[in-house]
Amino acid sequence: MQQVFTVSEAATVLRAHPNIIRKLLNAGRLGGFRVGRAWRITDSDLNAYMATQGRLSHTDIQWQDLMQAQESALQAVWNNADDEIWNNA
Repeated sequence: MQQVFTVSEAATVLRAHPNIIRKLLNAGRLGGFRVGRAWRITDSDLNAYMATQGRLSHTDIQWQDLMQAQESALQAVWNNADDEIWNNA
């Protein structure tokens, strides 16, 4: 199953401003599709774009490490001792 990115997430992967990603999408230089007014970009579209730019694929730049760090930070918020009061009610 393909992973789908928002413009903001694709900007993080490509280390570019979201406006640059939108310009690439509108110009057809980066593949993507619209969901309503919002753009979505598949991981194969990102890899294809990076291949044309001479860059490594996003999986090669520790994308998984970034996502795991983000998930760990969120787990600390979700699983805090203050919430135990609500869980036992």
